[in-house]
Amino acid sequence: LPVDPNMIREPRSNPYFRSDDWDEQVAKWVEYKQQKAA
Repeated sequence: LPVDPNMIREPRSNPYFRSDDWDEQVAKWVEYKQQKAA
């Protein structure tokens, strides 16, 4: 299950939030959304 950015309203207070690979995760999310839309 890919993580939906909407699930994380307050990333700083979420202990599971990792910002070190944030850009990578955003790229994955964009790709996932494009696949769903196609």
